[in-house]
Amino acid sequence: MESPSVSPLPFALDSISVATAATTSTSVSTLSQSQDDHNNSDQLLLQTQLQADDGLMIDTVELEWDDKAPAPCVSPDEIESLMAHQMSALSVEDRDKVYHDLYGITPAFTETPELLQARLAAMEDELEQLHDIPAYDMAVLLDRDYVTKDEFRLRFLRADLLDAKKAAHRMARHFKAKMDLFGRDKLVKDITQDDLDDATLAALYSGYCQFLPLRDRAGRMVHVQFVVPPTIDLETKLKIDFYMVMVKSEDIETQRKGCVGIRYFNGQWLQAQQQQQAQPQEQQPQTNNCLWQAPQLLTALPLRPSAMHLCHDSKSIWSPVFAVMKYVLGYFVRNRTREHYGTHEHNLFQLQTYGIITSPSCFPLDLDGKILLEYHHELWRKRRNLERLREEKLVQKEQQQEEEEEDVNPQEQQSQPTPADTNNDTKNKKNKSTVVDPEPFSIAGQNDVLLGRGKRFYEHSGNIRFRYMVEHQAADYNATASASAKKRITSDIVAKIHQTGGRFLKDDRDAGWIEVDDETARLKVSHVFRNMRLSKHNNNNTAACSNNHHENNNKGARTKRAREEDVSSKKTATTTASTTREEVSSFKETKEDF
Repeated sequence: MESPSVSPLPFALDSISVATAATTSTSVSTLSQSQDDHNNSDQLLLQTQLQADDGLMIDTVELEWDDKAPAPCVSPDEIESLMAHQMSALSVEDRDKVYHDLYGITPAFTETPELLQARLAAMEDELEQLHDIPAYDMAVLLDRDYVTKDEFRLRFLRADLLDAKKAAHRMARHFKAKMDLFGRDKLVKDITQDDLDDATLAALYSGYCQFLPLRDRAGRMVHVQFVVPPTIDLETKLKIDFYMVMVKSEDIETQRKGCVGIRYFNGQWLQAQQQQQAQPQEQQPQTNNCLWQAPQLLTALPLRPSAMHLCHDSKSIWSPVFAVMKYVLGYFVRNRTREHYGTHEHNLFQLQTYGIITSPSCFPLDLDGKILLEYHHELWRKRRNLERLREEKLVQKEQQQEEEEEDVNPQEQQSQPTPADTNNDTKNKKNKSTVVDPEPFSIAGQNDVLLGRGKRFYEHSGNIRFRYMVEHQAADYNATASASAKKRITSDIVAKIHQTGGRFLKDDRDAGWIEVDDETARLKVSHVFRNMRLSKHNNNNTAACSNNHHENNNKGARTKRAREEDVSSKKTATTTASTTREEVSSFKETKEDF
């Protein structure tokens, strides 16, 4: 059968996507034919598997951004057969990696400065071998420093497990996708909320896609997406996906470990239908095409999806949609995808078995199916303030550089400063350069200790580990009266937190998290020791009062029982005496009768 023509993907590289696009085109057409012949569907699927370029980490790359791209014809049974065969074809080691990613038990990858520098050099060589990539070439021409910055390129390397070739291809696609979505003016700058139009901002704050406030047990960020409202078109959704992933990828821990995605559609169908019916037909976007095309953006973003969970409560409605999604997600993510069918409580429990925290304080959906927005709005409000703060600092830095580059006044050149003046100027410059306010950031790490109150702080993994360390040292801390010994214990705890990559963070209230200095952290640890001792003392007093109250109650009960027994015994004695008198009188009467 002749394969249909394939249009090049806007962010795909012509030099590396021809074979992949042709192979996947055959896959889609083959799958279409397989619907007419279900007996041969499994065989046809197996013939087209794993033939895509593995460097893309995805096996379908010929899609367009617009709404005219065709959706694939694939049934739930066909995709399940494909997934089963792909898993069975893996080696034992690779299969274990899939399960480890799913359950969040993947061992940490060790990085060294020498290894990273070698991988960066290899990535540069791979980029030099790519040709005819207008968006990437334009980015280099506009701002080479932005494109070649090590921190920026390491995002792409970590997304592809330090594979230089894959990272180079991903980075080239990144700039093409960025130009298509935001234009040339935004090509070499970090996208901020001020760069988004009103419709995209409204969609972002609607909360259909959110970050969970707590990471999973492996320390990976978790984002949950509900049904996309029909008022949001494909371009808007792609912009939101691009922006949110770039925010997540700023976090080094997330770069290394990847992220976990959840598509949670329980109880969402009726609400989506009501919104769609209220919207004019000509304004309704193509939801199926959105599901078909949006995952392709993952191949252009510097973040690795380590696991995907698809949750729903209607097989007839959502299983066909998820079948398309699994096919589009590609080989790497598809094997790490699990579908969960059941009630709201059942699916939340299933997510917990994979290490995802779904407590009411964490998961943004109540039992009535209402999306909760408090944390979501707080996060993005702080993020907007942080972005504006960065812009202000950047402008100030540029102005300072311009002032330093200005020619010195001729009169100032004639005046020779004394050595004392020179030393004072040097000291002033040194003091100005060392006093720098810490910049806030949006995302806290798994081992960070969050200074604050509330259930979200209490459930944070870093705080749980910190409380265990304090409880373990509480006896030694309370046993000593030496201030120096107490200081040594608190300093050791701060050092242990830092050794595991943790920080002591306080909520800035305006722009995110700020790391406190070691002395402030040590004083906080001392405060926790005192609170724990007072809490234990209060608990002991409460227990003692409870015991005294219990004893008093028992004593009162015993006294009451004694009084009741005394009264009862008196009644018994009176009754017995009365009975005896009656018996004697009866005997006398009987004796007289005989």
